[in-house]
Order: sequence, then C-alpha cells, then structure tokens
Amino acid sequence: MADRLVNYSIDNNFLSTSQKSARPSEGCYEHTFILQSLVLDAKRHQKNLFLSWLDLRNAFGSVPHDVISITLSHLGVPDSVVNLVKNVYTNATTEVRTPAGVTPGIAINSGVKQGCPLSPILFNLCIEIIIRAISATGHNIGPAKHFNGEISVLAYADDLVLIAKSKEKLQQLLDAASSSANLIGLEFRPDKCASLCMTYDKKFQDNIQLFKFRVQDKDIPALKEHEHYRYLGVPIGVIHDVECLESLVDDLCNDLERIESSLLAPWQKLDAIRTFVQPCLTFALRAGEPRKASLAKYRKKLVEVVRAICNLPLRATSHIIFASSKVGGLGFQDPLTEVDIQTVVQAIKMLSSTDPFVSAVAKGELSRAVRFAVQADPSPALIHDFLSGCTKGKFHPDRMRYRTHSLWTRARSACRRLGISFNVPDNEAPSISTDTKGPCLARASSTFLHRLAQDRASAKLTALPDQGKVARALIKDAFSNGSSWLFNGLNMRFKDWRFIHHARLNVVPTNQNKSRWSDCSTLCRVCNSHPETLPHIVCHCNTHLVQIRDRHNTVVERLKKAVRYGSVRVDQQVPGVDDECRPDILIDEGREVTIIDVTCPFENGDDALATADYNKLIKYDHLKQHFHQLGVKCNLFAFVIGALGTWHPNNEAVLNQLRMSKTYKSLFRKLCCSDVIRVSADIYYSHMNDFQ
Repeated sequence: MADRLVNYSIDNNFLSTSQKSARPSEGCYEHTFILQSLVLDAKRHQKNLFLSWLDLRNAFGSVPHDVISITLSHLGVPDSVVNLVKNVYTNATTEVRTPAGVTPGIAINSGVKQGCPLSPILFNLCIEIIIRAISATGHNIGPAKHFNGEISVLAYADDLVLIAKSKEKLQQLLDAASSSANLIGLEFRPDKCASLCMTYDKKFQDNIQLFKFRVQDKDIPALKEHEHYRYLGVPIGVIHDVECLESLVDDLCNDLERIESSLLAPWQKLDAIRTFVQPCLTFALRAGEPRKASLAKYRKKLVEVVRAICNLPLRATSHIIFASSKVGGLGFQDPLTEVDIQTVVQAIKMLSSTDPFVSAVAKGELSRAVRFAVQADPSPALIHDFLSGCTKGKFHPDRMRYRTHSLWTRARSACRRLGISFNVPDNEAPSISTDTKGPCLARASSTFLHRLAQDRASAKLTALPDQGKVARALIKDAFSNGSSWLFNGLNMRFKDWRFIHHARLNVVPTNQNKSRWSDCSTLCRVCNSHPETLPHIVCHCNTHLVQIRDRHNTVVERLKKAVRYGSVRVDQQVPGVDDECRPDILIDEGREVTIIDVTCPFENGDDALATADYNKLIKYDHLKQHFHQLGVKCNLFAFVIGALGTWHPNNEAVLNQLRMSKTYKSLFRKLCCSDVIRVSADIYYSHMNDFQ
C-alpha cells in the first residue's frame, strides 16, 4: 500500500521534487551536495546567500489525524484507500508492559505510527502544503538561482532548508512556512532552527552577518563564521569542519572496542562491524569532505580489533582483512581506499541523478572546474582526462590550475589513485572503467569499486610466497564455500575459528616456522622424523593417521547420505576386479555405475587440488575401463576438499551427478568445508597436546 501510494503521488506530481524522503532517490546525498555547492559558490564568487534550517517539534507524532484523511481526499486518493487509512488511526491505542502488568490503553490522537511503512508517505503528503507555500512564495518574490535552476526549499521528511538571495526574501519564505504550518497544526522548534547569512555587499564589513529571523513569531539562532548546522548528519557551514570526522572516528573506534570486548561469537563480531560500523563511515565519507589523515586512527584500530577477533599475530599480513572472501579474506573496507571510492561514487551519482536540477548543478560545477583548470572550453575529451587524473598535455601539473574543496578535484585525485577512467559523454550516461573491467554506470558503481579494491587486496595476498599459498587455492572456488562461515559461524566451533585463520596464513607455531627466528629443531615434535610443517601435521604425521582417516570418512558419509538412487557400496572391493582398489563410493544403477573417491590434500599452492584430482582419476581409471568392457557406463569422479576447507571446482560434477537441488548444493558445499576444518583443527590441537 505504501509503495502504491508513493508511485501514485509521484506520477501525479503530488510530491514536490524538492522532497526527497519516501521516494526512490538518494535524497540525503543530493541535498547535502546542493547545499555544499551553494555555500562554495557563494564563497568563491562572492554572492549573497541566506539559508535557514527548520525543525518541526515532534514532527511525526503531532500530525492531526483529520489532516491525514483530508489531505488524501483532497489529492484524489480513492475513497476505499482513504477509509483503510482512517481505520488504521480511528480509536488507535497503545499499551505499555510494566513489572506491575500492562497499562490500560493509551489513546493515539495524533501523529503517524512509528515504524509503519505507510507513515513516511502519509507524513510527506501532509507537510506538502508547507513546501508548496514556500515554493510559491519564492516564485512570486524571485527565487534563488543556481546554475540556471530555481531553488527556494529543500526537504527530507521534516528537515527543511529555505534558500534566498536576500534577507527580506528569506523572512518572507519563513513567514510562508509559519502560516502553512499553523494551518495544519504543526509547530517549529526555534532552538533547533538556524540561519546562515553570507553577505558580500560593500556596506557590510564582515561576510557573515547575524541577522535576526523569526518563524511563528519566535527568533531563531544565527550561525557565526566558525559554526555549522548538522543537516542529515553532515555539518554545513562557511568553514570546512575538520573536527566532524575526527569525532566520528573516535566514536567508531569506541564501537570497535565494545564489539571486541562483547560476549558475541567471533563471527558475530565481524558481522556487527560490517553491518553497523562500516556504513556509518561510508555515509560520512561520501556526504562530507573527508581528509585521509583523520582516518589513520580508525584504520589502525580496525586492523587491531580484527586481528584480535581472528586470533592473528602481528606477523600475519593485514591484506587478509581487506581481501575478498574468494581468497579467504574478510572483505572489510580499507578506510584509506574507501575515501576515494565514495568520492567517485558521489561524483558519478550526482552527474547521473534523476533530478534534473541536481544533475545540472553537477555538470555545471564540473565544466566550471575543467575550464578553470585548463583555461579552455570543456569538451567530453577534456572532462574525461580531467576526471581520470591525466597528467599530460594541458593537465601537466606545471600547466593546470587547482581549486581546493571541490568534489571534482577530489574525484580527479581519487580516480588517479584507484587507476580508473571516468567518462562523461554529452548524450550518454556517465561511466567508470578500468583497463580490464567496465564500463560501469552509476547504479553499480559502488559495488564495482569495492570489488576492485577487494581484488587488489586479494592480489597482494596471493602474491605472498608463504602466507598466500592457501589463498591461491581458494581463489578457484567461484562460490567462496571455504569462507562461507566467516559471518554466520555455520558448523564452526570456537577452537576451529582460532585455528583456521592461523593455519591459512601459515603463522601457526610449528618448528619449521619457529626455526626462522630461533635455533630450535625443524623436526616434528611428535614423530621426530620429518620437518614439522603444517601440511605434515594435518595430512602426513603417522601419529594422526586415524584422525586423518576420520576426516576423509566424514566427507564420505556426507556423500553417502546424499545418494538417493541405486545401490551404494562404501569402501568395498569391486566384484570381478582382481586388485585391492576400494573406491570410497560406488553407486550401481544397473547399466550405469558411478565411482566417487574422496581426498583431502593440503592446499600447498594453486595446483594442489587439481593435482590430487588428477591422481585419483588415474588411480581408478582401470575400474572405469573394466565396466566399459562389460557394456556398463561408468562415471568416475574425484571429490577433493583441501585440509583447510578449500572447495575444488570439479566437485560440482559430483553434485550434479547425485542430482542435488540448488538449495541443497549450497548447504552441502558449506558443511563439507567446515567438517574438514573441524577435523583438521582437532588434528592440530592433538599434535600440540601430545608433545605437552
């Protein structure tokens, strides 16, 4: 119902384009972009600008219910829908559960219901009268203009910004807002409102004037030169607020510490960081004007906390924190890279905005920045070179001119660091690309750039000769099954978690590793006959052969339970074959036989699993020939899972042969990988305990 009412309102122009809430748009980013553009343009070209931010008292809780029904009826909403909404609010009550019991029903006589999907659009339609009154007044008295577009008001739900080019006009807009708010029974909070007056007339000595403005017959505060108003979470003011991000960074660092010290499971801690902490920074980096120096503290704390959660020593590479899950990485956003990503995303999305005014301002600012930089009319080719970070010809550092605090100069630097190309053609949508990927339009730009950053971190991880061995094997699994448990802990124990990250980076305290910085023996502490490496411990040490066999049998048992046809023989000699070969699983359907043999090699490089697969096929090829000679079709498969939970892509043929459903395949892959990790962890801990 909410979706249909939103579409109905937009299609019939019942919602002003300046109202960005409850409609498909990136309104927060668009409004902050427009305000920053207005303030910067006024400072740079010495234009008068008068702004006023208005805040409604108990906005969502004070809209009279009769206003809701009258508004819907006035807009031509069908009576059946109006009656449905009336039924929602007629005789509505709420109760409070206390230790002494539930209170009697408390009547809800005004306001839209908190948390109801229908509430935002109902509220926006009710306050549309205020926005229309301000816009009409602005049109009559002469609206402010910005890049040939008229603008008098910006609205995001109850957050309103009034814009004028003179003191008198701003007061007239405030009077219009006051009278229309009185009409529907809403009240502004003067102490939460503010005004900003930027004047460049010669009769004023200072550029910032503290004029008094009134709304509903009450004075509202005036901002001084160093003060800011936080609009939609972004500080707007004359002077760039460098303390805002530093304050956010302090808060996020505190959040990281609280998550680390909480009683959540380790995978829940990682999920909490990814779900709640990272988005806070993402919004600030895109909507504001961040500086990388402010993020060094947060990055250091993020690495420190994630290392602790994953039980990683200092010598473990930090690339695993930012690498893709395809190589066993955690996929977190590197804040120093995220600055550049969000700058580019903001630039391309403002240029591609569905709001003609926003896109016109973006293109106008960009053209002006290019013209200032090279002292030439901006063609698509020049704009491409400018945004892509070209440093040749007209864009040589010794020839071009720079402007600070501009989205477009920041986007240019970001594109150069990210190594991407930014194209803004005249008659097509803007796009970004790399030498090997793209083009990508605005809608998918964030995903495109985050994958690019993760892939580059992954490349650094896989390039490491020692700590990248397992990553080079993991990368061949398109489904990332070996890391599916990272954020949900599927089939994982705490001790498995403490083991697996150490193991995949080969930073476990084996004698072979310790010998690099001490004089200890490299021989196995248990069998004392081979160098003690992690592959030796989990796959070859004679004292653990029973557990190694159990790991193998765990996978065999899962495959056996997945068979839903034919007769199954497990670990038995094939009748009529005169040798001791005993394939793990043989499925007999009469005229068709399927042979599956399981192996769990160590991921000692990118070809380890493929080599194990090939060796199994060679080993049992004579059985395949035997059945062919009998006129029976024989399907021969190796089923390979690395000792540290790496899924071999060729295993998909086995799942298809067993006729698994798509849903069961997804679960089966994950369970097999975590099963192997669990037994390998048991082998490792048993090895260490045997020595003690």
